[in-house]
Amino acid sequence: ERREAQEALDHQSKKIRALYTVSSAIRGFLEPSSIAARGLLSLCDATGADAGVCYLYPNRGTGRTLQLVTQHGLSKEFSDNSSSLLGLAANVAESNQSIVIPDLRSDARAGRVLYDEEALRSAVMVPISAEDERLGVIGVFSRAEGRFDGSDVMLVSAAANQIGLAARQANLFAAYRKQA
Repeated sequence: ERREAQEALDHQSKKIRALYTVSSAIRGFLEPSSIAARGLLSLCDATGADAGVCYLYPNRGTGRTLQLVTQHGLSKEFSDNSSSLLGLAANVAESNQSIVIPDLRSDARAGRVLYDEEALRSAVMVPISAEDERLGVIGVFSRAEGRFDGSDVMLVSAAANQIGLAARQANLFAAYRKQA
């Protein structure tokens, strides 16, 4: 019982550390991609994920396309050809709904490269938004099926909110600089 309690405490500490890393990064950086990179690494550690991605819209307005701003644990080939995940990320961003995929192989929205070449089996993808403005998507992946649960979704959502606030702050700062 003691060992199990210690493991649960360690796991909870990792989650708290991940949120602290994301929120403290906001104070040090105005660039959302920098905050996303630091936050993604902490999220992967806290959730036990093997890989992760963060897509952001590059600017405001219509006709925007998500761009991969940071990734962790994926091959260079994946980064060069990330279109296999772009459709799924765009779906999450447009629906503004988080998704949990227990088995990527059985989900038609997931590209084959995710499970064939990257050997990923499960995923959590969460929209990044601020004040009803869709800003992007963050996702974590595991090589184990059914790896993620509701607490992982809540953690990734909390980090997405922090990244969204940072992206919104950066957009406002850029608009302010244009006016000055």
